[in-house]
Amino acid sequence: EPLEQFLAELSSKNILLILDGLDRSLDSPLFLTQLIDRLPSLRIIITSRESLHNENKAVVEIHGLAMPDRDSPDAESYPSVQLFLQHARIFPDFEPGLFTISHICRLLDGMPLALELASAWASSLSCEQIAHHIEYGLSLHQTDKVSGEYQSMIAIFDSIWSLFSETERRTLLGLSVFKGGFSQLAALKIAGASSFFLDSLLNKKLIQRQKPHRYALHPSLLQYLQEK
Repeated sequence: EPLEQFLAELSSKNILLILDGLDRSLDSPLFLTQLIDRLPSLRIIITSRESLHNENKAVVEIHGLAMPDRDSPDAESYPSVQLFLQHARIFPDFEPGLFTISHICRLLDGMPLALELASAWASSLSCEQIAHHIEYGLSLHQTDKVSGEYQSMIAIFDSIWSLFSETERRTLLGLSVFKGGFSQLAALKIAGASSFFLDSLLNKKLIQRQKPHRYALHPSLLQYLQEK
């Protein structure tokens, strides 16, 4: 069996195994259990949208790049702004506006891929127009200027969407009626979202906790769900 060949190959080695995007594999918990039980000296780094249930794990949460505050005087020193400028400055007619670029970075939570996709539109749009599109429509995120599997934010959301059951999808769609955040009680009454489901969305980084028992959807995800 392929798994037995794999385990035999690793059994005689000191090795670090990197498993990227493990939450896409339906058999991943069983696979990990077999690895850990058979190869106690093995060290594994896993990337996943949600924390895996294993007592031997150490979790490191990955967040977006640091973003400047609205009134920050040194916006260009922040990694999110630097990334946007790095990609946008290849266009000869690009005119940087640090205040608006900072706003774009905050709208996108400093997500590197989102910033790269947004900056690709600097070839034809001003920074103000880019920010407007991010706030009011997903069309900005569709571009052929970025290579790879995830050419658009919609593709990212589609891949996340595919992991949910029909019941979970209906609940997510119900949450899309909230544009200014929502309380735990409102989520339950309007969308049928239990506290367990909200914790699961938090774990997947699909909602943000604004304060105890109050949450918000990322604006781009909100737009995606409303289109759905």
